[in-house]
Amino acid sequence: MRRQTHTRIAVSDRRRKRSGLRAGQSSGEVQGDRSGRQTGVALEPCYFSVDTSEAGHGPLSFSIQGPSQADIGPSERNKTGFDYQFLPKAPGDYTLHILWGNQDVPGSPFTSKVERNAHHKGPYGNPDKVVVYGPGIKEGKVNEPAEFFLDVKEAGPGAVAVAVKGPSRAEISFTKGGDNVTKVQYVCIDPGVYDITVKFSGEQVPGSPFQANVV
Repeated sequence: MRRQTHTRIAVSDRRRKRSGLRAGQSSGEVQGDRSGRQTGVALEPCYFSVDTSEAGHGPLSFSIQGPSQADIGPSERNKTGFDYQFLPKAPGDYTLHILWGNQDVPGSPFTSKVERNAHHKGPYGNPDKVVVYGPGIKEGKVNEPAEFFLDVKEAGPGAVAVAVKGPSRAEISFTKGGDNVTKVQYVCIDPGVYDITVKFSGEQVPGSPFQANVV
């Protein structure tokens, strides 16, 4: 049986006190492993805990981006904070953002390298067979949804990951339709050129990254 990977992240308000900020105003201090990278296995749960015992009061949240849409399990309260788990469905690098007081804590984002599962005999899919189309991969408007479509019906089994990077953070949503076509919408609050990365089973699809001009 494979030994489960469990990452511990400690959040402290000591750095806030030195800067004169109150607890909850800014990001705290995080202590992880020395490498900053954790390793998981596709189709097996990855575990991590967040120690907030010295962080004061503030909202805690996190997000995960990577080659697949990782299923996030329910949080469990422990003596010093919270335990979390997520299930990556494809191998590749996953980015974990830990937010405290609505800001990334120092050290965030963390990177988790997920390896192929030796017990998974089926294919992960062929990214070269993914078709991306729609106006959103070329242009968009500020504060309005830009959309494009992902056709994966010829790609086989696998998971899609989309990232939009540019002058501002983009809100991304997915709507699954029929015949293995997914509609992707993103909203940007600042104008400029945005890079849209589309991956399938951890690899770039044809044409990715795309560039969209948002006005």
